[in-house]
Amino acid sequence: MQVISQGNCSKVYKARFCRDDEGFFALKVYDSSARGAQERKRELRSLRILASSKAECDFVVKPIFNNSLKNIAVEYCAGGDLATLLLERTPDHHEVRRFAFEIACGLQFLHMRMIIHEDVKPGNIGLTADQHIRILDFGLSEVLPEKPSCSFGQDYKPEDGNIRCANRGGVFSRHGTTPYACPEKLRELPHRFEADWWSYGVVIFEMLTGGLPWLGCSAEETCRMICEDPLVVPRALQNEVEPEALRFVHDLIGIKEPLHRLGYRGGVKDFESFPTEGWTESALVPEILRPSLDPEVLSFVQDLIGSKDPLDRLGWRRGLRDLEKHPFFRSIEIQ
Repeated sequence: MQVISQGNCSKVYKARFCRDDEGFFALKVYDSSARGAQERKRELRSLRILASSKAECDFVVKPIFNNSLKNIAVEYCAGGDLATLLLERTPDHHEVRRFAFEIACGLQFLHMRMIIHEDVKPGNIGLTADQHIRILDFGLSEVLPEKPSCSFGQDYKPEDGNIRCANRGGVFSRHGTTPYACPEKLRELPHRFEADWWSYGVVIFEMLTGGLPWLGCSAEETCRMICEDPLVVPRALQNEVEPEALRFVHDLIGIKEPLHRLGYRGGVKDFESFPTEGWTESALVPEILRPSLDPEVLSFVQDLIGSKDPLDRLGWRRGLRDLEKHPFFRSIEIQ
């Protein structure tokens, strides 16, 4: 089997089942260390939650459970990962917008299932053969209780017994990759889903500029810069990056206090600065399918769910009578 990636206590192989023509999958093998056992337990817990969900998200890696496997198996990302792509080139603005949208959809899906990823970074964002996002690697993830039963300062003991309950049912944890970690995590303060949205903002900054917003000569220096230094966009790049994108990144990581940051109270898609213009079609219909679909089908779907304002959506005023006037139904008589 071919090794496709390697972490501190795990290796990921490109594999396939014997006598199986369905293609490849990614097989993750953890070592026998205490850290490896703990990360394997965390990953299995999150993957089981995803596997048991009635809904699926196109932008989160799909788990594969098979009785013959003792290790973790997920779908294979034939396009590699975002980290490799960023080493090769800088995505254009259209790609950045599409990647950002798909990552946001994936994170929202995880958060609705009470999963904090805890290590959002380009290396943990897979790409399919047609360059669509798959969020992967849940070895550091935490799962929040749906109804926190303890208040700030009390102890909470989840499955792995390694975190404490905090205000708003959050966690104390410094797991993750330092340049992508939020200030409250580095200060060992409680956090919830806003930690993932901070990391998401760092990833968008990196896609837009080709570099990290804060990076020191050591991990300690990087921690200090993240917690204290303001967000600065290189002057040479300020005219190359769209103002809306800069504003969005600033709303995500330009403020140290989590209560005032984008993503603290909910998913970033609900906020005014989320740059949704031009993204709706790519979110609704995979790019590879658009040429094969009738334009009237795409138009009909767009009119149904493409607008966030209900007053502008098809069906708001007269229900079925609105729909029957659409060109999509022109050859059908609706009684």
